Amino acid sequence: MVYRIPRTEVKKCADRPNLNSTRVYRLFGRNEDDKEAVYIGEAEEVYNRLQA
Repeated sequence: MVYRIPRTEVKKCADRPNLNSTRVYRLFGRNEDDKEAVYIGEAEEVYNRLQA
């Protein structure tokens, strides 16, 4: 299952139980050279990690 959640909307997803389990996530943005970049991570509780 894949969710695409804009950073500004993460708090609205607190009621999704599968975001409180171990998952792989990707964060999209730009690096210090202003080039597109993707960070791939893993967290025990993805929702809590995305709140940081």
